[in-house]
Amino acid sequence: MRNSKKNKIIIVGKNGTGKSFKALELALKKKGITIICNGGTDKNRYEDDFPCLKEYEDKDSHYSFTVEKDGKYYICAKDYKSTATEFVNALILGCGYGNLGHDKNATVVYDDSAWGASKNNILTLWQLSHVDCNIIITADSLSEILKVRPSELSEKMIEDIYTYWDVICL
Repeated sequence: MRNSKKNKIIIVGKNGTGKSFKALELALKKKGITIICNGGTDKNRYEDDFPCLKEYEDKDSHYSFTVEKDGKYYICAKDYKSTATEFVNALILGCGYGNLGHDKNATVVYDDSAWGASKNNILTLWQLSHVDCNIIITADSLSEILKVRPSELSEKMIEDIYTYWDVICL
């Protein structure tokens, strides 16, 4: 798989800076399969600003599902963040329910702390850096994405992130 930097985006900003809205704005322009994995906000919270979300299928965060061609899915993972996030990671990397990693038209959004539920963020970020699908991650900071203390985030780590990801700071 090759990486096109334009299809990997990290949106960083404090609470209330519009990270979620920016992520949705970018994701909803994409064609193909789209999965929005949100760590705590129900879909109906955004439907006034993004009416096309009404077309998205609500998925329970603790059940697996088979991804269909051009499917649109919204997973609110407030109670089962780890389960939902690991399932979405498996869909990207390839599992019996689908393989989005090779699909350059597919888009996955990890929003509102959904990303933080990954078991090994450094490994997962590296793996996702090398897939073809579009990925958008929102977080308060780069250290939050890697699950390291800010003092442990080295310049080399930051350089590596910027090599594979467009970072938008709000």
